[in-house]
Amino acid sequence: MSDDPKPARSAAPRRTKDETRSLVLEVAARRFSRASYEAVSLDDIAAESGVRKANLLYHFTSKEQLWYDTVDHVFAEVERFYAESEGDDPETWGDLRGFVRTYFEACRLNPAYVLIPLIEGATASWRSEWIAERYLRRHVHDFDLYVRRLIAEGVLPPIEPVHLQNMLTGGVQHFVANAAVWERALGVDTRDKAFIDGYANSVVGLLEQAWGDRTEA
Repeated sequence: MSDDPKPARSAAPRRTKDETRSLVLEVAARRFSRASYEAVSLDDIAAESGVRKANLLYHFTSKEQLWYDTVDHVFAEVERFYAESEGDDPETWGDLRGFVRTYFEACRLNPAYVLIPLIEGATASWRSEWIAERYLRRHVHDFDLYVRRLIAEGVLPPIEPVHLQNMLTGGVQHFVANAAVWERALGVDTRDKAFIDGYANSVVGLLEQAWGDRTEA
């Protein structure tokens, strides 16, 4: 038998607090995108993230707080992406085609941004109320300013901004949220960038054509 000492096992590198928090938020975003708040447990999130439940609660104190922080994290990622592409101020947002493509790409890259509000928004609860007050109300306001500017510039015909908002957001959210059933039906991944870009071009092209026909009439 060899008397050579066994090599010491190298300890796995310890995560920093920020790394642990980010990991838990990413896992929670996936979990809350698949099922409602009530159907997800802290045990599920702890197991998937590999973070002990006690450590998880050190960072987030409760399941409710984790949900709040998760939604804030998801929306912050999207708003950061949007600000880098279009800016923070709706008065400076670019042309409609670029705006729509940016929004569609944001949804494609961040399915939780679409799925969590769809899941929670189907039922009146403290969660749907919180999303509406914290995010949707402001989004409606900003899009209203943007559309009214485009109308004033002659880019769009007179249209109720919230109607246009739902026309634009509803379709892409459907493709992102129900990608599995669309892929089964079409044999195409509707979250694929080429598909989403093509859809954005079709939507904006239809609007531009309709407005062009109207102005020429």
